[in-house]
Amino acid sequence: MNCDKLLKSYLDAFARHSEIIPMKDGCILITPYLHSHGVYITIYAKAEGDRIVLHDNGETLQSLFMRGVRLFENEHREQLLRSICKAYSVDLSGWAIEKTVTTDLTGEGIIDLINALKSVNDMIYLHQASTSDVFKFQVTMFFKERQLNVTQNHKVNGKTTTHKIDFYYRRRQVDHFIKVMSGSQLQMKVIRAGFSYYDIRETKKEFSWINIINPEDEWSSSSLEILNGFSKVISWEHKDSLVKLLN
Repeated sequence: MNCDKLLKSYLDAFARHSEIIPMKDGCILITPYLHSHGVYITIYAKAEGDRIVLHDNGETLQSLFMRGVRLFENEHREQLLRSICKAYSVDLSGWAIEKTVTTDLTGEGIIDLINALKSVNDMIYLHQASTSDVFKFQVTMFFKERQLNVTQNHKVNGKTTTHKIDFYYRRRQVDHFIKVMSGSQLQMKVIRAGFSYYDIRETKKEFSWINIINPEDEWSSSSLEILNGFSKVISWEHKDSLVKLLN
């Protein structure tokens, strides 16, 4: 395979399916990438001195609002929004999501902004999502914000079956298996996590197992005792200690 030709084909297609509209003080870039509601992601660029401000003109958050997602009326969803912005180094300016760059970094800025807009737009799927889904998404964005290159839904073979781990991280020749614990049926989730741990231990002796728990759930003392018996337990209110543990 000619990889250079593949890349050129992609860049040519991106150029063909993008549209630039000049404006008095800048321009509008209509990208070929779609939001979940079928509208192309549009980026507005405005020159301010020797810098360029890239933004979405508030369209992403306004679209979510019109579809019933009240991000600023829910503390957890607002925290997720701000975590996404921090992860991609973009800012909130009223309804707008924006990024200010120098002219030589405009391309990188556009990539960061597109990724941020897509991630924010995907919060529509959390509107009716379960508590566990919302919590896992929050953990995902935390890892990205802290630039921890984790693998999601990692599969590990045990003695009797293959287990799917929420997050996998390897550093200094240590495998870290991370499970996110939240939502309903916590006792059953604890039992399943314990089974996965001991089944994997039959085939792999050296690894670290971390359970991240949601402090807003009602945890029984017996469940916490079981978790502490085979793993390191991190309550999300102490998430900074997770970074220290992985580093």
